[in-house]
Amino acid sequence: MSEPTSLYCHGAARLAMTDQAITASPDPCERSEAIQNTVAPDALAAPSVPLKVAFLFAGQGAQYPGMGIGFVQQSPAAAEVFAAADVACPGTYERCCAALSGELARTTVTQPTVLATDLACARALEEAGVVPAAVAGFSLGEVGALAFAGAFDDLCAFTLINVRAHVMEEAAQASPGAMRAVLGKTEEELRALLEESCLDRLELVNFNAPTQIVVSGAATQVEAFADFLGLRRVRSVPLAVSGAFHSSFMHSAARDFSTALTQVPFAALRMPVYANLTGEPYPLLASQEGQLSPEEDRRAKEILARQIESPVRWTTTLRNLQAAGITHFIEVGPGSVLTGLVKKTLPQAYCRSVQSAPAARELATELREHSVPDLLCSAQHTEQTSKAKGAR
Repeated sequence: MSEPTSLYCHGAARLAMTDQAITASPDPCERSEAIQNTVAPDALAAPSVPLKVAFLFAGQGAQYPGMGIGFVQQSPAAAEVFAAADVACPGTYERCCAALSGELARTTVTQPTVLATDLACARALEEAGVVPAAVAGFSLGEVGALAFAGAFDDLCAFTLINVRAHVMEEAAQASPGAMRAVLGKTEEELRALLEESCLDRLELVNFNAPTQIVVSGAATQVEAFADFLGLRRVRSVPLAVSGAFHSSFMHSAARDFSTALTQVPFAALRMPVYANLTGEPYPLLASQEGQLSPEEDRRAKEILARQIESPVRWTTTLRNLQAAGITHFIEVGPGSVLTGLVKKTLPQAYCRSVQSAPAARELATELREHSVPDLLCSAQHTEQTSKAKGAR
């Protein structure tokens, strides 16, 4: 593995779609700084049960030119994120503001820029007073979710994402592949079609929504499967990715990323992080002494590494979050891909996409106005968080 940077990480004990989902992409000139509203009509009615927020960290494919504009000037917390990004991945902030679509589509550019925008949005929300009860991220977004929850600090997150992007790009070059989303079929129906096709180098990889599933594998077989589906009037959409991500084609990338993770000390989480691999929370809970067990540390790193070569169980993740009491789903980062997937999976759920610091403040105000005080930081919490960051 060619490692582009050292894995020295500061402050690891801080306690404080490829992401291949399919959505319509509006013209960047028509993007609003406002929150994307896809809430069910009665979702903001007076609650009869306690309300809980989950942050959903966007993944690759959600990026767009100019997605980082304004953050540094509008949010001190977001400015800290971009500063860390530029230390580990020089030029990240500039690319978030000025790079064109072609450059942003390169895996080694996409992953750090999307991570930076994800974390900037999440930190701007926290700065505005919104505290999630749990977090999850789609593929690369899982690194952002772990950083936000305190598994490691931002500098470490960007160092890891740099390694992750490079090893995935190397694996894609060594084993060329492609991906395609199949729409309107359940997992059972799609497996039957795959068996009927007799194509043996294809895998079901991303379970985005109950009837939106991604197939990954050898490029020639993905193309042949598209023709096979077309003859049966089954709609499918090619994904603009450079490899067969989240499949066995990424085995070498998962192995190399696992080696890199051995150099990183994980810390206990301040909130649950739901894993793509299992749809369940990471096993990163501190003992009474505030320490992780060696087994928890090992298992968490295994989960994060295996994610690269394994399916993203996003439908399961959303359902488990809801079962755990989550009532408000807030996508953080560029675009509103995950917001759309929440609507497909949990049609009555409250969901918002926050893509800027002003949108973060707007959402915080909205939650206060609709009597959701238990979701918000107290002034004391905000002050303690600021002190903890200053002590790192």
